[in-house]
Amino acid sequence: MVTSNIEERSLTVEEYVRLEDASTERHEYVAGRVYAMTGGSARHNAIALNVVDAARSAARGGPCRAFASDLRLRVATDTFYYPDVMAICGPVDMEARAVEGPSLVVEVTSPSTRRIDRGEKLLAYRGIEMLRLYLIVEQDQRLVERHWRDGSGAWQHEHVTDASGGRIPVSAPSTILTLGHDLRGHRSATGRDHGRPTPRARAGRRPGALIAHLSGTSATTTRTGMPPLEVARVSRHRSPVRRSSVGSAERRAAVQPGQRARRTSPNAA
Repeated sequence: MVTSNIEERSLTVEEYVRLEDASTERHEYVAGRVYAMTGGSARHNAIALNVVDAARSAARGGPCRAFASDLRLRVATDTFYYPDVMAICGPVDMEARAVEGPSLVVEVTSPSTRRIDRGEKLLAYRGIEMLRLYLIVEQDQRLVERHWRDGSGAWQHEHVTDASGGRIPVSAPSTILTLGHDLRGHRSATGRDHGRPTPRARAGRRPGALIAHLSGTSATTTRTGMPPLEVARVSRHRSPVRRSSVGSAERRAAVQPGQRARRTSPNAA
């Protein structure tokens, strides 16, 4: 719980964009709250790279372009995310730090991000007019949750497994992804991820670099109620970076399970 004498205030979109453009680390923004993005596992990155490679191959020579997770997506007026993979079928300013209107969004999920990917982000992404397909890829099992907009504009969804054929049709860019090739990570003979950092190695990464740009006291808390040390143990975990006008030292506190930023989600279809 945040110390009572910490007076918080939200960042405006303009403040977030200015600070994010100057930051060396990535932060998502939801209704005034800023969330630091930590690194993912080797398997997470292998799956994301497989998908972006397949999307780029399918897009070659056509109107679509595929992008990886370093590009910021403006989902709504007050919401910015960094999808693992997205494709845009239309003009793109290649100098832009943020884009809009993707036709495809892919998130590689984990136990720590599943609630956000299937809740907040699902609602937000379905509010994007140009979006045709949103895929939630499980990194620890052969399962993909496929959400797509049908010909009438209504949203449909299904779970894709080996038992259902393991094929995921993508309309823009036009391709077929498969569980057996495009959506798998790579494990060693012992079953461990190649190149996966140890918890101690991950703990050296600072989840709140944006704090250094903010004046006054700051408090960094985890989004799922874990103590701050546990941020090192999860994939793509988001930690809120809060701004305060009291004092000059940084403080950290864990939020209670279920606590989250209040926001207005785009209407789902």
